[in-house]
Amino acid sequence: MKFFKTVVIIVLFHATTYSQDCKDYWTKCGSSQGINYYSLVPESCFSNLLATDESFEIPIELIQSRDYRMSLCSTFEYKVHVKFLDKNTGVLVYDNTLNDTVQVFEFQMFDNRMVRAIVSLPNTHGKRVLGGLTEKPKRYCVGIKIESMITRK
Repeated sequence: MKFFKTVVIIVLFHATTYSQDCKDYWTKCGSSQGINYYSLVPESCFSNLLATDESFEIPIELIQSRDYRMSLCSTFEYKVHVKFLDKNTGVLVYDNTLNDTVQVFEFQMFDNRMVRAIVSLPNTHGKRVLGGLTEKPKRYCVGIKIESMITRK
């Protein structure tokens, strides 16, 4: 019984310390080369530990007459997927898998809109079943950073 408790404590300690590494992972997204006119939208910057069969959702308020830049990054070897759905109607606004899964993209808003950003990783392996046990998918750090700039007319 002592051995079991020790193993559980070690596993929980490892998971906790690894999740702390992901806490501010979004700061690694994108690069600030040269002059940067964009300012950070801190309430929309987020990091999370994510498995390939999971997703997380971020509510984002997009304001009229602003340019936005969104950067995605991950410790996963494949690109991160993101979809923007209108929060009120559920209509798909943007899906980066339709644009070859770009990881840094810029867009302009012509009207105010509340969206839900649904971030996920591609499930490249699926779940493997070994005997009667299902192998748990590995977890990866995923970050999303959103910056905005007022558009000049």
